[in-house]
Amino acid sequence: MNTRTAPSLDAKAEVLEAKDFKGTVVDELGEPLAGAVVSVIAGNNQFSTTTTTNAEGEYVITSTSTSPVLLVTYAGCNDIQQKAVYGHPITFQMEFIDNYERKLKKQTKTAEKAWRN
Repeated sequence: MNTRTAPSLDAKAEVLEAKDFKGTVVDELGEPLAGAVVSVIAGNNQFSTTTTTNAEGEYVITSTSTSPVLLVTYAGCNDIQQKAVYGHPITFQMEFIDNYERKLKKQTKTAEKAWRN
C-alpha cells in the first residue's frame, strides 16, 4: 500500500521564515559609509530586497534564505558580492575605483555623443 503524507504547514513556515542579516559597510580606511546600497540577490541576478546603510554604515536586510548572496554598491567603488550566514554580521570594505571622476566624465561624454547621433 502506497501512503503519502503532505508536508506539514510548520515545515513550510520554517523554510520561508524571514531572517534579518546585519553588518556594516566601510571605506578603505575603515570609516563608515552612509548611503551604500545593500541588496539580496535572488535567482537570475534579480534583487528581492534592497536597503541602504545609515550614518554609521550599518545595514539590516531581511531574507527568507538562510544564506543569501548580498550585493553592496557605492558610487565610486567596486561592487562586492558575498554569501551571508545568519547570525554572523558581515563588514564590507569598499575599494574606490582609480580615476573614477575621469572615467565617469568620459562615459558621460560618450553617451551624450551617441544620444545626439
